[in-house]
Amino acid sequence: MDITGPMSVPTWDGFLYALVIVEVSCRYPVGRLLRTKEDVGVTVCDVLAMLERQSGLKVRRLCSDNGSEFVNDAINTFCRHNGIIYETTIPYIPEQNGIAKRAIAVFFEMVRSMLYTANVSLRYWGEAFSYAVHIRSLSATTGLNSVVSYEAWTGRKPDVSHLRVFGSLGWAHVPRQVRRGKLESQAVKVQMLGWWVDKAKGYRLEDLENGKLIAS
Repeated sequence: MDITGPMSVPTWDGFLYALVIVEVSCRYPVGRLLRTKEDVGVTVCDVLAMLERQSGLKVRRLCSDNGSEFVNDAINTFCRHNGIIYETTIPYIPEQNGIAKRAIAVFFEMVRSMLYTANVSLRYWGEAFSYAVHIRSLSATTGLNSVVSYEAWTGRKPDVSHLRVFGSLGWAHVPRQVRRGKLESQAVKVQMLGWWVDKAKGYRLEDLENGKLIAS
């Protein structure tokens, strides 16, 4: 696992950091947005619990660099209580945490490409990052021979029919229950900013009329 340095621009809701955890055997990535580095300990414990519950397996070993955001009471206590071996890198040898560091580098190359190609505000880097993690889990990687990490992790072949170009324009349906009248528009023009894979199974969209972020 690894974390970025603080971004020069916060996301629209105040996130400044991106945390990446990679399940090594399947190369399955999990990304989380954080407001402060103090959130790392709780977030790591939550992600590890999620991975264990979803896989039915137990985490045996955890690796990170030796920054204070990782070497803390929350993570140490979680690992000790759950029998997890916690390893940190030797100072100034980041190659020992190479899988996570390469993953972050790839994700943010994707983020930069998406933001500038779509010509959207830099404050949407969080949406681009989450979408990059999702896309990467559906893409081929040199760490696996014949399957993508999503299939290696879940045992199911992925469906990629939902993928769209980041920043592409479209129309989102307005549910009848929230329309102000029978003559109101049934759709709003939107810009696609990603796919909500963990919170809601739908697209992350910007309403171009009022600038609000919605899911549909």
